[in-house]
Amino acid sequence: KIFINDVYAGLYVSVEAVDDKYISKFFESEGNCFIKGSPEALQYPFGQNSNLAYTHGADSSGYMPFYKLESKYYGWNDLFNFIYTLNNDTARIPEVLNVDRALWMHAFNYALMNLDSYIGYSQNYYLYKDDNGRFNTIPWDYNMSFGSFRNTDGISLNLSIDKMGKLDPLGHLLYNPYTPRPLMRKLFVVPQYRKMYLAHLRTIVKENFENNAYFEMASEYQNIADSAVLNDTNKFYSYTEFKDNLTIDAGPASAKIPGIKSIVEARVAYLSTYSGFSGYPIISNVSSSPEVVRQNAPVWITAKVAGSNTVQLHYRHGHKAIFSSIDMYDDGNHNDGIAGDSVFGAQVTATGKILQYYIWAENDSTGIFSPERAQYEFYSIQPQANPGDVVINEVKTNHSTPYATFSSGGWIELFNNTTES
Repeated sequence: KIFINDVYAGLYVSVEAVDDKYISKFFESEGNCFIKGSPEALQYPFGQNSNLAYTHGADSSGYMPFYKLESKYYGWNDLFNFIYTLNNDTARIPEVLNVDRALWMHAFNYALMNLDSYIGYSQNYYLYKDDNGRFNTIPWDYNMSFGSFRNTDGISLNLSIDKMGKLDPLGHLLYNPYTPRPLMRKLFVVPQYRKMYLAHLRTIVKENFENNAYFEMASEYQNIADSAVLNDTNKFYSYTEFKDNLTIDAGPASAKIPGIKSIVEARVAYLSTYSGFSGYPIISNVSSSPEVVRQNAPVWITAKVAGSNTVQLHYRHGHKAIFSSIDMYDDGNHNDGIAGDSVFGAQVTATGKILQYYIWAENDSTGIFSPERAQYEFYSIQPQANPGDVVINEVKTNHSTPYATFSSGGWIELFNNTTES
């Protein structure tokens, strides 16, 4: 409940600001190029807006009206170079873009039917260049999700509620959209990226929609806000519409807001039959050996994978590092048992203080991660600490006698000399 000079203004949603503190918190970085996809004047219909297309000339100044610089001192040349690479040097895209993070953002937008975003008006996102030199997408402004915003020139000039439920997650690839969306099209044309994107989309649907978790959460939030909405004299819709809209369409006939439950159920029904959504491989029995891993020593990673013709191990040696990938094999020569037994193996060397990894498996039409939330989640191995990694920093006893015990409240302080947990 917001009061301004003791005058009640209404109910507002509390969200975390995407600012310098946010960047420091999630990227452990500061001062690099930080951009908001927010044009000075939103162009509609058929506007370029913040679509990251190489359509405003060969100088960074041509792009300034379409983006907002959030970093304090510089960034326009970095943004221009990123846009140029994204559009004209696609082989280098993984060098300048955290591809997985971008695929997750697109999956969120299409799962939640959020068109007030990059897939619609090409706006409402951030880009931050991390210390590895890659831009990371940060989604923002999701208040018009679940089909509330349908007037968009990215896919159609006006989508009905029925069409929103059947929104094609590869629409920008399968036909020419009104305005270019290179952050999608340049990724989706790569078969593996396309399968990874659909795998992320499937994970969101499975973990939130198919199990009804979204509805339980929405009901809980509705109950929390119920009395405040009832007594709010500044609300945009009636209390009855607020109650009804959890399940059914509500609002004026000229601008119906989809019922959350009804449109999500339509979305799940549509995606359940979408090509690439089912028929994915099954990954199980992920393990590593030896049991005690030493730094700079080899580690075998194995997994049982059914229904796949390609299995990859993605790994890194630090929590801020970029994941590398190698193939895993079922040939009997990679600690994988007998050739052809569906157990795949690969070896890496634990060169860092930690070893983090995940597995990707695909077939001709679809793929799956393990863990399914990769790269956000992953498996982790803690190699044995080397001398000096952890040290005794302070010693305190409560006795003046030499060699006193710690039984009377004394303590020692251990200090982690590394940059990893």
